[in-house]
Amino acid sequence: MKGMMMRRILFVLAVCTLLGAPTLMAAPSLGWDRGDAGTTYQEWTFDDGENPAAPEIDENPYGPAEATISDNGAIWFSSYIGRSGVWGNHPELQISLDIPNQEVPNPWKEIWLEIGYRGILEQVTVEPLPGGATVEPIPIAQNTWGGADTNFWYKSVYAWHIEPNPDAEVIFISATGTGGFIDYVAVDTICIPAPGAVLLGSIGAGLVGWLRRRRSL
Repeated sequence: MKGMMMRRILFVLAVCTLLGAPTLMAAPSLGWDRGDAGTTYQEWTFDDGENPAAPEIDENPYGPAEATISDNGAIWFSSYIGRSGVWGNHPELQISLDIPNQEVPNPWKEIWLEIGYRGILEQVTVEPLPGGATVEPIPIAQNTWGGADTNFWYKSVYAWHIEPNPDAEVIFISATGTGGFIDYVAVDTICIPAPGAVLLGSIGAGLVGWLRRRRSL
């Protein structure tokens, strides 16, 4: 990035269908208060077929976020098996999310990604750009919920801790099967600036709570 251009987070989602039925449990409550200093929150519910798409919920003080659905035959459904606003495709669906971030340097970042989909996601990884940062998954006892009671729609939650905060990240989500359907995608991030950057950026320091709204299935 050059000058004062915002750091960006690029999420690439590749989703196909492979049916399964994880055990239903309550979603994890780990997280932070949305609106705290250094946080962003954006959620795409895909209420229409616009592409690129702005998030229906946008609580990002650093700029507008955007989702781009790959041009490989993806189809937008106004309703699909009990859900409204769904993107789907065969054999693969890809969505990239571009999310502005703080301009000041930060020693670490956390990312929480939540996806509503049909099928099972086999692999989720995050790649910092440029390379060199350490990426550690945040343990979640169970990160997938759904089954027959939800008409085989699932919710999966993934979280990472990255040191130091890179200019951007690419999150890869993939599965094998015959197609993929995405109902919604929600992304929360938090970056805590170094002490000098806090003063320089006039960002107030505060306690980070663990309170996170979870979208119900």
